[in-house]
Amino acid sequence: MDKLDIGETIPRVSLGMVRTDADGNYSLTLNSASVPETFIADSGQVDVDVTVADGMNEMNWSISIVAQTSNPENTLRTSATSGWAAASTHDETALVDARRTTDVNTSPTVVFDLSTGIVEDSSIDIANAVTPEGESASKSDRKLAMTTAVVAQTTKTTKELRARSSVADRSSGGVVAPMSCRDYTQSFTNNIREWYGHSQGVSGAPVTASQTASSNHSLGIAAKFGSSWSASGTRTITTGIGGSFPATASAYRVGNRVNYRNIANSCLASNPYRSQPNGFADVASDRLLVDRLNLSGYCMQRDAGATFTKDSGKNVTMSNALTVRGVSLTAQAGWGSSNKLHWKFTSSARLCGNLTTGLATSSRVVARPR
Repeated sequence: MDKLDIGETIPRVSLGMVRTDADGNYSLTLNSASVPETFIADSGQVDVDVTVADGMNEMNWSISIVAQTSNPENTLRTSATSGWAAASTHDETALVDARRTTDVNTSPTVVFDLSTGIVEDSSIDIANAVTPEGESASKSDRKLAMTTAVVAQTTKTTKELRARSSVADRSSGGVVAPMSCRDYTQSFTNNIREWYGHSQGVSGAPVTASQTASSNHSLGIAAKFGSSWSASGTRTITTGIGGSFPATASAYRVGNRVNYRNIANSCLASNPYRSQPNGFADVASDRLLVDRLNLSGYCMQRDAGATFTKDSGKNVTMSNALTVRGVSLTAQAGWGSSNKLHWKFTSSARLCGNLTTGLATSSRVVARPR
């Protein structure tokens, strides 16, 4: 889709429909063999939009998923699939492990509240979200990031539900159905700044923040169903280019530049109705001095001549990481071989993480004076 130009139709299919039980619970199992190959990325990722409607109102949310399989190195076409995992497991090695897992508890869970617009999405660790300055995000910011619009059921949804209902196997993910309404690109918004992490060195232990061309980021989506824009889930995209910041003994928030695609729909009067990540414009492009963090969950001293690389563990969700259509959205980029912090020690100093379990599992690691 990243190569489609303005006015061109964006391919979409319906993967399934299910009704909730009396308590509002639902489970939709997607058969990977039924997903058209053009919708599957080389990594096995599939981008899914979920619409929840009760005949009067609706909510919309997006998530990127990958198939779990006994042979995750193969394509979905040649592997048996046992379930799905959220694509927000960012490191390449961790992503392969996630795809190999067969525990259904790893399947993404999305909970919708049609009375408030609040969404619980297991792929977004909003409870531990931090600001670009590295501080814990406020309760109001966390709530805003997970609240989407609740609107009167749109013509688009009514038509697409009617089309899906005509499919014999409508309640499972085994049959793909066409969509009644056409999505197309209306415009692009480019060069949006994305803050994705905190980089902190110290005198005697400068730090370098770097990313490779295979670094994955889960970036927020903005949608307009009704009169105003709001958050509407995430998409996981790959940088496609690499870069690094100069080594520093200071504390910085670090960021990239991303491009967004503005999408219109033939059945909606208010367009564009959606703005979603379309690729990276630049990496290692922005950094801003911030106050130093005094993390103390786990600390270890390193002496002159030592090095340390933070390339494991899940990075925190960044609240207010980027602003699209006036909406503050989240971003997340996990630590791994494609996204890392590297310290080189010329004198003794401490490395400290936010978790007591160690530096490897901590989502944030900083250098502090000895």
